[in-house]
Amino acid sequence: MKKTFRYFFVLGLFSPIILLASTHLNSAKFIPVKNGVVARFTFNSPVKYHYFSLSKPDRFVLDFDKTITNKKIKLNYSGGIVKNIRVSNIKNQLRLVFDLNASAKARIILKNKTLTMNLVQIKKQRVKRRSPSIYLSAAQFNKLKPKAAMVVIDPGHGGKDPGATGPKGIHEKNVVLEIAKDLRADLKPYKTINVDMTRKGDYFVTLRGRLAVARKDKANVFVAIHADSFYNRTARGASVFALSEHGASSEAARWLASSENYSVLGGAKFKDRSRAVRSVLLDLSQAVTIQDSLNFGKDIYASLKKVTDMHTYHVEQAPFVVLKSPDIPSLLVETGFISNPFEEHRLNSSPYQHTLGMALKNGIVKYLYQHPPHDSLIAWQQAGKLKVTLKKKTSLASLARAYNVSILSLQKANATKAKNFKRGEKIQIPQASV
Repeated sequence: MKKTFRYFFVLGLFSPIILLASTHLNSAKFIPVKNGVVARFTFNSPVKYHYFSLSKPDRFVLDFDKTITNKKIKLNYSGGIVKNIRVSNIKNQLRLVFDLNASAKARIILKNKTLTMNLVQIKKQRVKRRSPSIYLSAAQFNKLKPKAAMVVIDPGHGGKDPGATGPKGIHEKNVVLEIAKDLRADLKPYKTINVDMTRKGDYFVTLRGRLAVARKDKANVFVAIHADSFYNRTARGASVFALSEHGASSEAARWLASSENYSVLGGAKFKDRSRAVRSVLLDLSQAVTIQDSLNFGKDIYASLKKVTDMHTYHVEQAPFVVLKSPDIPSLLVETGFISNPFEEHRLNSSPYQHTLGMALKNGIVKYLYQHPPHDSLIAWQQAGKLKVTLKKKTSLASLARAYNVSILSLQKANATKAKNFKRGEKIQIPQASV
């Protein structure tokens, strides 16, 4: 009787400790990729994780809370930048230490019970001490890597597809084309931004055709413009949509199944890889792009809210086809309800169309300057590395507008109080305040 009591007493003491480790690592897979490795871990339940990097020597540490593993799972991997992986399981915390040959950064996605990590070497940029500033002249421009950020505007419907029609017969296709033209005109003065449209007149373009334009242009952002409709004519307000996870999942299946997919996805080679690697790359790309789209949507929403009523209180998500580029931040903007007589009248008004175009411009510029595309003119400007050589006499006002800065900051950066710059002058472009 005493032994039995002692047995249950001891079990009672230790059972809470056993229960703490409620998550089990079920499998681990490592896929070598260029300059790094993709790791995929599956668990029996949702897991909490933390990670950090260490240097001298270079290491990457990945911790899983309240998680245990067993000896059957192989966590020994080496190759590329990874020398080896060390594993510890102390106080129900599973720690993986990646010993590296070079410093690396990680992009991690946790979806359901699967964690996917892309660990990639950080490329060291060469710094020229003698010429820290970069000059852009007409002769030099094409020899340099940085380019203007590309914005693709997609006016919905067109041609045989009129879209929604208002009570007074106003067609959505005409309204959104005019707003898109205003937006293009508002973006044109920026020297750091290029603009294209999926259609420039009243003709029909397929949904996939619109995506093809964005890919051909190597768009950094994509904005589809529409006007909503509802049977209840009192419905009003603008809406902003990003892609939903359901839409991402269906598009991922299409990409993986199609033989006509593009060979490059987000700068990574896609076509020549195995299906497993393509699936991992696609998951990573889409998850990051959806988050980027939501951040982009917040800037557009905040800008629209200043000039019009909003139908909802946040950026929404839906599986619209035109939002399904896996590596391009994309939004669909419903500018208002054309089925509402008041909003139909406003949407058909040139001043209001221009107001909406200006609001969309402000949101786009803010996002691009807060999240500069890699190796873009905006990235160089925000890093303080951008200088331009003027081809003609230019006013400070127009130059300030072209680079999204104030006249005062332009004067300070160039130690001048002049109102104009002369032809041939090399001008330092200051960072834009965003």
